[in-house]
Amino acid sequence: MPKLTPPISIKSLKALTVGDEIADGGCAGLRARCGASGVVWSVMVRDSDGVRKRLEVGRWPDIGVPEARELANQYRAAIKRE
Repeated sequence: MPKLTPPISIKSLKALTVGDEIADGGCAGLRARCGASGVVWSVMVRDSDGVRKRLEVGRWPDIGVPEARELANQYRAAIKRE
């Protein structure tokens, strides 16, 4: 049975240290990565040619978890329309 990834929470975001990255079990492809300048939201998508792309969604805490999920879904839909 596949391991389920838990949804990202504020607690898990606050626990990130530089170099850490976590996937969101609440939204396919959404990830939070901690760099020296803070936590960045990104989404992994495949374009119409099957090429994987990582698109930056924004920065936390400017963009919260629900907003990041919504933006990730919008990015994914836009890539599929291309």
